[in-house]
Amino acid sequence: MLLRGSAMPPSGPARELLRRIGGGHSVEMWRLRIPPHTEVRGVVHSPGTIEVLLCCEGTVSAGPASDLVELNPGDLLSFAGDQMHLYRSDSAR
Repeated sequence: MLLRGSAMPPSGPARELLRRIGGGHSVEMWRLRIPPHTEVRGVVHSPGTIEVLLCCEGTVSAGPASDLVELNPGDLLSFAGDQMHLYRSDSAR
């Protein structure tokens, strides 16, 4: 399966579902694009959900609201998605 990149929308954050895989435990892959200096509150998921975030461009602070971690391009963060979490773009890109 090949999934090409898409253009950033002209304004505001954008979420794009890339792939959903069912089975015993479902897996969803999303592309989240955040304009510079923007904060997005994550949706609190069902118990046991794990979020995995790969920063592709710019910098982003993300994770549980009480323990944000700064990510640079290529950094990967995994955290419990069943609690309040945030994504905040810190860079101009």
